[in-house]
Amino acid sequence: MPPQMVTCEICGEQVSKRKSLSLQEINGQTGRACRHHPELEQMIAEKKDKEMAEKARLQVKRDEKRKEQQAAENLFIMFAVSEIRVMGTLLNIPPEHFYVGHLLNGTPKHVIDKIKAEVQKQGATMNQTELIHSSIMALELLNQRPAL
Repeated sequence: MPPQMVTCEICGEQVSKRKSLSLQEINGQTGRACRHHPELEQMIAEKKDKEMAEKARLQVKRDEKRKEQQAAENLFIMFAVSEIRVMGTLLNIPPEHFYVGHLLNGTPKHVIDKIKAEVQKQGATMNQTELIHSSIMALELLNQRPAL
């Protein structure tokens, strides 16, 4: 069976399909072109540059999203540790109560492990200095609130 022949869109010569490239795949145009044309090589290089730029843009976007997720996770951990320590100090509620609650609410285990580690590091209850400092901050925030 003879090779299938196509017309090159750049020079107009008849070439076998094997010795040509689809312009549709390169730049969205119709037809095929001989592999040896410098214009075709330039189109291929431009396509590769665009693909590399798109990959870089997507990587930056993924990195930013990962940083945002990490920041949100860190804030959640800070809040949870504060909550556990305050409730442990004021109401004598054990930290395990909160760990189970977070687990039941769908908090990932690795986040709960980080909360546990931070509570263990800081202590399950607040010391007197921390308690006084947090009370003063709460009163200051209350005084800053506009009157209704």
